[in-house]
Amino acid sequence: MQQSEDHTENQPTLSSPELPQEDEIDLRDLLTVLWSGKWVICGVALLCLLLGIGYAIIQPPVYKADALIQADKERSPLTGLEEMRSAMGQSSSTVQPHIQLLKSRSVLGQVVDKQNLRIQAQPMYFPVFGEALARLTKPHPEPAAPLLGLESYAWGGERIQVERLKLPSMLRGEPLFLRAGEENSFVLKGPEGEPILQGNTGRVESTEYGGAEIAIFVSRFEARPGTWFQVAKKSSLSCIEGLRSRLSVNEEGEDTGIINLGLTGREPSQAETILKTLTSVYLRQNVEQRTAQAEERLKFLNQQLPQLQEEMESAEERLSEFQQKNTVIGLNEEAKSMLDRMVELENQLTRLGLKESELERKYNSKHPMVQSLQDKKRQLQEQKTTLQSSMKRLPKTQRRLLELKRKVKVHTDLYTSLLNKAQEIKLLKAGELGDVRIVDSAVASTSPVEPNRRMIAALSLILGLFLGTGAVFLRRALNPTIHDPEGLESRLGYPVYAVLPHSSQESRLQRRAKRRKAPLPVLSMEAPNDSAVESMRSLRTSLQFALSGSESKCLVFTGASPSVGKTFVAINMAHLLAQAGQKVLLVDCDMRKGTLHRYLGKDRSPGLSEYLAGSKEIQDILHPAAGEGPECIFSGTLPPNPAELLMGQRLTDLLQWARERYDQVILETTPVMAAADASIVAAHAGPVFFVVRAGMNTEQEVGQSIKRLQQNRVRVAGFVFNDLGGRQSDKSYTS
Repeated sequence: MQQSEDHTENQPTLSSPELPQEDEIDLRDLLTVLWSGKWVICGVALLCLLLGIGYAIIQPPVYKADALIQADKERSPLTGLEEMRSAMGQSSSTVQPHIQLLKSRSVLGQVVDKQNLRIQAQPMYFPVFGEALARLTKPHPEPAAPLLGLESYAWGGERIQVERLKLPSMLRGEPLFLRAGEENSFVLKGPEGEPILQGNTGRVESTEYGGAEIAIFVSRFEARPGTWFQVAKKSSLSCIEGLRSRLSVNEEGEDTGIINLGLTGREPSQAETILKTLTSVYLRQNVEQRTAQAEERLKFLNQQLPQLQEEMESAEERLSEFQQKNTVIGLNEEAKSMLDRMVELENQLTRLGLKESELERKYNSKHPMVQSLQDKKRQLQEQKTTLQSSMKRLPKTQRRLLELKRKVKVHTDLYTSLLNKAQEIKLLKAGELGDVRIVDSAVASTSPVEPNRRMIAALSLILGLFLGTGAVFLRRALNPTIHDPEGLESRLGYPVYAVLPHSSQESRLQRRAKRRKAPLPVLSMEAPNDSAVESMRSLRTSLQFALSGSESKCLVFTGASPSVGKTFVAINMAHLLAQAGQKVLLVDCDMRKGTLHRYLGKDRSPGLSEYLAGSKEIQDILHPAAGEGPECIFSGTLPPNPAELLMGQRLTDLLQWARERYDQVILETTPVMAAADASIVAAHAGPVFFVVRAGMNTEQEVGQSIKRLQQNRVRVAGFVFNDLGGRQSDKSYTS
């Protein structure tokens, strides 16, 4: 028969040609994926933004107090020690030692004790957001009223101050619970909620617990009766570590001696007070250390001065006796020059000896500074020996007088120098001056430094955009459905005749028709300028070229699964062909779930099933064209055996009759994977156009459907790619 010959012509084989190896990124595909998932990206970004804003609001504000102190460079009580240190490459700056001392337990421990930081008392807030609500409560003379009747929690305006808390070792570090009562009374309970004592503010309350004394002194609290507070006494070490973690100590610039101190805290006034206490404690400790050093140095000088005084007086007596016994008038010019040089060398050697004594008390004899000083002493000793050799050329009397005057002058200069240094140290000790002073006293910031709410919100939004984009691409990667018409064409080996974009107007028209219970709209009639209709006009032109010279007038539109839009494509294509002046017959061959009759607002029967069963003739089931539309044959009453009916001779007779009277016959069938009906109908017709819906069909099911058609020697002409850019959840194209 003619129809059996048509479908064997130019039968393509289902092959999977090897794809070209391309490393290029398809920017259009990426943008399409992003646009299709725009609501997912916006939703995730909005969710992350709201979570970030909520986190920023819940986080308590943190304030910072700053102070500046200046550390003077270390000065030795003996002249020349700084020069020696510089020559040795050692810095005389004491900034690093000061920084370490400011963070030491000895200093921070005093601050903890002075500020009574071991005792911690605070209101109990509702979990998660209670503290944030309390902060947002406007200041009021009375504490805020409880929300939802939760009177045990603090809701804003509560205050407590515990001056003293004595606990046995078993309760140290454990939280205790204090409940506010009427008229400044309170009840203190243990970690397990057991009552410990009752008392009032303004006086020390004590009792025995486990054989040990418990005492508490609550100076004041402001709270509604029934409000709970948490009270605890931390260990000194934990408080010191907590204070150290909030403290920053850094040098401003390089080798400036200016130290910047910063302390963070939730209460700006408390942070300022603690930092002021820290600077005060350190200055006091520094003065005490300097005073102790002065006492030690003064003790050393007091030990040296009597001996030097005795040596000076002895030298003066010997000089006086020599002058009385000899008639020497004075020294000549050469002897005077030698005397001055010898005195200078002796003074230098003596000072170096004192420096060596001071250094040996700090370092051992192998320290570089000690060894450098010893080298310098050897050089001076060599110069002294050379000068002494020169002095031997002088007359005996001159030489003796020179020696006596040298000793007197050396001892006198050294004694005077050490006596002046001792007076300086006494003044230093009396004045209690240290090498540290406050440049800027501690001042707390008026606005919080943490959290940075704008930064948190911006980062949350950026994170949300990244997560949303990742979710869209992950969904795309995990979703095996076809999204790209070009990939479909290259991988399955069949051309794509048309790509129909998603039509939001079609969706609106169908939703309106369902609400009004009206016939389904035909897009080419209701919105002829829609982009999807324009694409189908291109398909109409492609069909005319594809079928030119072919004797077949029957086209089949089918798909792999339901809801791919085959009925939508078939009815709109039939209308477009009819508008072009062709006489068109549209047959609904889906006798399982056919919906063609819904577009005309008529009953499905009588239709194709009645004709195939022999109860009706063609004239009985033919519905005339409405306006410029096609003539139609509906599916008819849904029979229990549609495949058997389609295999009968009456379908062949119907198609032969239609070919003789119409320019084009369009058949719309059941999905290929759902039943064998499509293969049976396609075997009696011409080329098959396979409708694939973006985001719904997988490459595997399309390939299996085409294989099934090929097994029945059906000619597959190509694909119609439907709903590009649409969403899977959109069921506007119902068949």
